[in-house]
Amino acid sequence: FLEDADDNIIDGTRNWNSAETISWNLFSALSQTGSYKIVYQAKDHAGNSFNGQILFDLIDPSNPEILSYEPNNNAIINSLPDNSLKVVVNDTNGYGLDENLSTLEMTANGITYSESNNNAILSITSLSDNNYEFSLVLTSPLSTDGGDDGVYNWNLNVVDILGESASSTGNFVYDVTLPSKSNLKAIAGSNEINVTDGIVISQSITKLSVDYSDVLSQINFNSNQTNLYLYDGGNSLVAGTKSVSGNSVIWTLTSPLSDSGA
Repeated sequence: FLEDADDNIIDGTRNWNSAETISWNLFSALSQTGSYKIVYQAKDHAGNSFNGQILFDLIDPSNPEILSYEPNNNAIINSLPDNSLKVVVNDTNGYGLDENLSTLEMTANGITYSESNNNAILSITSLSDNNYEFSLVLTSPLSTDGGDDGVYNWNLNVVDILGESASSTGNFVYDVTLPSKSNLKAIAGSNEINVTDGIVISQSITKLSVDYSDVLSQINFNSNQTNLYLYDGGNSLVAGTKSVSGNSVIWTLTSPLSDSGA
């Protein structure tokens, strides 16, 4: 028969199939979560008997929860910390994860990084509070010459001991290729002069402009590291103000540069 945590017998009937099997058939399905105890007893015709019990918990299981990613989802990076993708997962049921069924893979530039392809090693580490860290470590670092630049898509599938599962996908951009510039111009009235190293200009300059571009991660025109300046021959900054128009950065001089000095 079956008892609850307070040793009350759960309503049911005993059934014997005239062979060796005895069952306790519940009047209604067991749905109340909590601790239960299966009690078994047997006695032979010689008077020998034994008994025992098995404890179990009935729970309302939930799916594992994805807590964090590193790199962050949709991040744009130029280095991969520890040469790895990391995801932290919470085992909401608290009975552990099935590491044989749980997977983490990453794909970019037609390459899938996984243990099965022998180009990555997956480790699952138990943390505190039923949290687990999935770490997919690449066997070779991503190149720093631009050859591995691209969008990296990852796919996580988590399965716990109870068979509850959760999946998640995400991506990050890996970009080590430098931005490029073009159309560096000095503006004199309505004239736009293409500027090259050592050029001599005989017109009064009011502005400088340059176009910046980046194929993969695009230019951050809000950054204080995206600029255009003008210095004189003594390496002093020629006063002006910065502005942005489209993909162009413009340096408007406070006073026109009217001589031909460098």
